[in-house]
Amino acid sequence: MKKILFLLMISALLVSVSGVSAGADEVGDLFDYLFDHYAKGLTSGEVTLTISKQPDSTGFFEEAYLKVNGVAFRSDGIDYRVDSLLANVSGLQLNPPSAWKRYGEYHVKFDSFQSAALKVTVLESDINNALKGQELKFRADGKHFILSNIVVKITTSGIKITGNI
Repeated sequence: MKKILFLLMISALLVSVSGVSAGADEVGDLFDYLFDHYAKGLTSGEVTLTISKQPDSTGFFEEAYLKVNGVAFRSDGIDYRVDSLLANVSGLQLNPPSAWKRYGEYHVKFDSFQSAALKVTVLESDINNALKGQELKFRADGKHFILSNIVVKITTSGIKITGNI
């Protein structure tokens, strides 16, 4: 999930930026590359990214705000859905835009951020859909167990997970 969130942010940032150390065509090419390799598995939903201003020559973004609604994706053979995600990142540092493309390949790297706030909403039904057919392996009292037919129930008193051992 962290990989997909980061790539969504990078893709949206690059679409929003033009004339940074690269022409608009290079930024568009980079977005196409990232989409083809990382974001094309997203289905439905909406992704909105707002940046305070263009990155500087070092790849520093003052602030970025990401809003995702109803995005579904597949990772490691499992279908996931996020009902909503809000992220506000301050002081996002990537590698310099001049290094984003070398020898026809893209090399956008995350370095650091100063602060971030994240709110994610995942529905009980989406969790249970992702868990269909999955098994959870765990160890208790020195013994190994496999939990199958996993069902999550979210109530005001907490989260209850049931399944068959």
